[in-house]
Amino acid sequence: MEMEHRLNRGASPCDIDYQSTPNMMEVIPNWDCKGTDEFCSRLGPFVSSSRPATATEDMAFTRSAIAVSGLQCKSMGGSIDGTAAVRVAAVFCYVPPWEHQSMAVKRTGLSSMTLSAEGVWIPSTGRTHMVACLSVDDGVDDS
Repeated sequence: MEMEHRLNRGASPCDIDYQSTPNMMEVIPNWDCKGTDEFCSRLGPFVSSSRPATATEDMAFTRSAIAVSGLQCKSMGGSIDGTAAVRVAAVFCYVPPWEHQSMAVKRTGLSSMTLSAEGVWIPSTGRTHMVACLSVDDGVDDS
């Protein structure tokens, strides 16, 4: 089964109340990985801080999360190539398994584990297309 067929094609991301409370999406970093260990230990564009020794093993089965906060949706009042669309923006924060989720969602500022994204949601396809900015990490934890 293709990854595309497993994606949620349900309600608009704007129907979910992310504005006041962050929502956690559980992820498995090594899901279906067929690359090198270095490639497989990454979670998308996020660059995690160094892992504690106890978290180094079995990363394929640890429960990481991505916190989605500050979701904003705004009608474009028009369309993209004749298709209705909604402008969306949000902040995504990678939460490694050794970090407390309630503390991670309070992180501010961009880092290698937090990014800001914007794009469009196209109701006819149920897909959201976003572009994100990931900060260059200077090695200093600003959380």
